[in-house]
Amino acid sequence: MGKLSILILAAFLATGCSKPLPPKPDLPRNIKPDWKLKAYETDASPLGLPVAGAPNQMPRQCWKAHYDAKHPATVWICGYDTVNDAFEAFQRSIVESDTVKLSEDRYLVIASTMATDNSQDHEEFKSLVRGVQSKLKPGK
Repeated sequence: MGKLSILILAAFLATGCSKPLPPKPDLPRNIKPDWKLKAYETDASPLGLPVAGAPNQMPRQCWKAHYDAKHPATVWICGYDTVNDAFEAFQRSIVESDTVKLSEDRYLVIASTMATDNSQDHEEFKSLVRGVQSKLKPGK
């Protein structure tokens, strides 16, 4: 095999092995008890995500969703090349109080609310997080 053939084969293998971008999740418009999706757009990475490291540790794409209920909530979803990259970002990300983070498949989710210390508010917020998480599971 000549040098040109080897270069063409190497280029073909390099492009054929790359993963497609994680798709934009199809989030529910309504989540019980009272959550309603008001906005959902592509956005830059949220604060607190690691910005140093190998390029594959950076999110490939992030989306920001705004849900309204008694207390509004913001949900960031960032897609990564691999499950391991998403989990690494989960471990290294820094969040504030009233914020939940989780890693599901190739996604990192960071959700925050202005909920009070009322246990009912926290239960409602957990239902929002579970509703979003259910849409990120493989095969959904």
